[in-house]
Amino acid sequence: MLLTIFYPEVRNTIEMIFSDIENAVITGNADAGLLIHENRFTYEQQGLYKILDLGEEWYMQTHKPLPLGCIAVKQSLHSEVKHTIDKLISQSVNYAFENKNQTMPYVKQHAQEMDEQVMMQHINLYVTNASVNMGDDGKATIEYLLQKGFEAKLLPQVNNIFLQNKVTV
Repeated sequence: MLLTIFYPEVRNTIEMIFSDIENAVITGNADAGLLIHENRFTYEQQGLYKILDLGEEWYMQTHKPLPLGCIAVKQSLHSEVKHTIDKLISQSVNYAFENKNQTMPYVKQHAQEMDEQVMMQHINLYVTNASVNMGDDGKATIEYLLQKGFEAKLLPQVNNIFLQNKVTV
């Protein structure tokens, strides 16, 4: 979405799983690739170079953090169940913050990149206090990103998503 927002003239894009992008560029099956996850820390080791960091570009243009994902539950679930899910996720993230050494075996099991330093760079960049509570600024940023997606004709119009859907965080 960011690529289209910033560079609507880009054509001939190919969608593929994130873990295949780096190799597609290396083998010449793609002229360039939009790297995410651990690959944003390892591309230079593969002989690739950065043209532009879209996350940095987003921040330079908006002065807002880039929303990267979310955990969603069905609206029809009972409010107590939604609250319990929210509480358990918060507890899990806080546990991971406080017990990094104990969580590393799990991280290593699921990481694409097995270098522990790269894993920690990834975690330190993407797992923040906003992972537990995005606050009003986070909500405003998400609505701003959704609006930009609408303006780029990538998403339907969404107004006041947090009020409209009575989201609790």
